[in-house]
Amino acid sequence: MNWHHCWGVMERAVERGKERKPHRIPERIGVDEKSFAKGHRYETLVYDIDAGTVSKQP
Repeated sequence: MNWHHCWGVMERAVERGKERKPHRIPERIGVDEKSFAKGHRYETLVYDIDAGTVSKQP
């Protein structure tokens, strides 16, 4: 098993988890920007504070 195969397994597991997650509007949210890798690549994350989970990753 190589890293490429492992990455694919992880991506499929995340997609299955996202499909099973109940859709609801969070009452309280947190917003954060994270830097990925080197350089200036940023992602904005929206957290559901009450559930303690990432609610959305555009």
